Amino acid sequence: MIEELLKQHRNQYPQQPRPATLKARQIVYKLLAGSALPANWLFSEYRSLPALTQHHKTRSRAPVLLEIVSHCWKYTDYLAFQLGSLLANPPPDTMRVTMTVFFSSEDKPTLELLKKIQTQTLPNIEWNWQELPPAYLFRRTIGRNFAAKSTKADWIWFTDCDETFQAGCLETLSATLPQCSELLIYPATEYRTVPLHDDEIQVNLGTTDWREKIASLPLTFHGTAMTRATGPLQITRGDIARKFGYCDAVSCYLYPEDSWSKAHEDRIFRWLLGTRGTAIDIPGVYRIQHARKGRQSSDTALGKFRQRLRHRRYQRAREQFGQADKHE
Repeated sequence: MIEELLKQHRNQYPQQPRPATLKARQIVYKLLAGSALPANWLFSEYRSLPALTQHHKTRSRAPVLLEIVSHCWKYTDYLAFQLGSLLANPPPDTMRVTMTVFFSSEDKPTLELLKKIQTQTLPNIEWNWQELPPAYLFRRTIGRNFAAKSTKADWIWFTDCDETFQAGCLETLSATLPQCSELLIYPATEYRTVPLHDDEIQVNLGTTDWREKIASLPLTFHGTAMTRATGPLQITRGDIARKFGYCDAVSCYLYPEDSWSKAHEDRIFRWLLGTRGTAIDIPGVYRIQHARKGRQSSDTALGKFRQRLRHRRYQRAREQFGQADKHE
C-alpha cells in the first residue's frame, strides 16, 4: 500500500518545481500551531474529532496491535540501539508490534543494518522496512503520513531512531492502551543521555547482549518530565491515523526536500488534533542524544559555527549532569 501512496504522492508533490511560497507557508503554519486559533477553523474535517473521542470504544481483547514508526538517514548507530532494544526486551504475549523504518538504500550502513536485523525473528515482532527516495525521506511528515494512512494497528507510535524501548515499556503499553480513548498520548517521563559524540556510540552487532551494550556506554540517563507529545513521543489511535493521516491537511509540509529538514511538523500534528496529548506513565523510554546533526553540513562555515555552538552547549550539559550526580 505504501508503494501506491508514494506513487500518488510523487504526482501531487513533485520534488521540482516547488511552490515559490512554500517556505513562507511553512512559517505561517508553524506560528499558527503555536497560537490559540483552533485548527478546525481552517480545516473543517477536524470538527468531527470531539465525536470520535466521545464514541470511541476501547478494546478489551488481546493482543494489542502497535506500530512503531521511525526514520533513519545516516544515524545507523542510533537505529541499531533502537532495534536492539526490541531484540533485548521482546514484547509481552498480549501485544504484537510492527516496527516500521523508513530509509534510503543510498544510506549503505543503514541498509546493511536492516538486512542483519531482518534475520532476527522474535515472537510478536514484525520488521517492516520501507524505502523512500532521499528527497521524500528528508521530509519526515511524508513517511509518517504514509504509515498513518496504511496502518492496521490499534495504536501507532511516531518516534525517532534515537529512542529506545527498555524493560517495562511495551509491557505497560499492552496493559494501558486497551483502556485509552484519548486522541494522543505520550510518556510522562523520558530518560535522556547527555549529548554523545559518534566515537561514544560504537555498535558491533551480534557480539554483546543489547542491554550490556547500553550499560557499557559512558553515559548516564536523566529523567525529564514531558509536558506535551513531542516529535519522538507521539502515540495516537490507529483509527485517527487512518482517517486524518499525519498532517495530511497541511500540504506545505508534504513536499520533498533537498536535504534533511528540521522537523516542526509534530507541533502541527498536535494543533490539528487540538491537544498537547495526555501523559501516561510508561517506563523504559530512553533516548540516546547525539551531538552530531545529520541534517546540517559540517563542511560549510555556517555548519562549523553551529558545531562550535553545540559543542559548548553540550559541554555545559555534561557539567550540569556531573554536578547533579555528585549531589545524589
